[in-house]
Amino acid sequence: MHTITFRELCDWMKGQVLPYTVLLAIGQGNPPRVVNQATGMLLSTGSAEMLVTCGHVYDKFVELRKSDPTTRLAMSGAEGKGFIDISPAVVLGKESDPDLATLAIPRSDANGVGKAHAGFPEWPLPRAKPGMIGYLIGYPGQLIIVTHESASKPIMELVRPVVPVSERHFVLHDESGDAVQTYAENAPTVTELRGISGCAVWLYDKQSNPPAFFLGGFAYQARGLETVLVVHADFINADGSIH
Repeated sequence: MHTITFRELCDWMKGQVLPYTVLLAIGQGNPPRVVNQATGMLLSTGSAEMLVTCGHVYDKFVELRKSDPTTRLAMSGAEGKGFIDISPAVVLGKESDPDLATLAIPRSDANGVGKAHAGFPEWPLPRAKPGMIGYLIGYPGQLIIVTHESASKPIMELVRPVVPVSERHFVLHDESGDAVQTYAENAPTVTELRGISGCAVWLYDKQSNPPAFFLGGFAYQARGLETVLVVHADFINADGSIH
């Protein structure tokens, strides 16, 4: 049986995951200037259509809006499409621990800017196990170029093995020094992972027959470039509430 390489995993997963992945930008003023950014994922459980990101990302938006009423939360569209203002979106769930937030984003809004919801007819999803391979794609702040009218959306892909798994989270960590990270063409090398909060982490289970890919969780903290902490996706209920 062919064992997939990290590079093959990245190439295949990018095409599968990018349509559901969005850059989240917190902007202020008119014209808006970006003051903070993160990543999110659009998904549908069959019971709700939602955007998932980290609780601390939404908390930052609320904090900044209190001091400046021009503050807006925007979601990126596909390449060549603009951002849409999702500030009025209904919050389905938000917690600090687990660090998750879910916002009601209708399929029509996402489709209007070339994005889609990943469909999950069965929910909740299985949990990570040590030895699985984690893949994420997101928008590190170092790669984003902001002008008065727009923000570029260069992506970064990162592959790390799953090491410790606990009730609260699991950890992606490069223990052997052979993990992979790739960047958009002509993008500078990333030296910190600020901006990947809310990245969906997809897992490759090479031990299953056939090998399986599934959504495992959402990145909420990075320690250097080697370690990413990921909250389990199954803390999210099918209706978007969080337990």
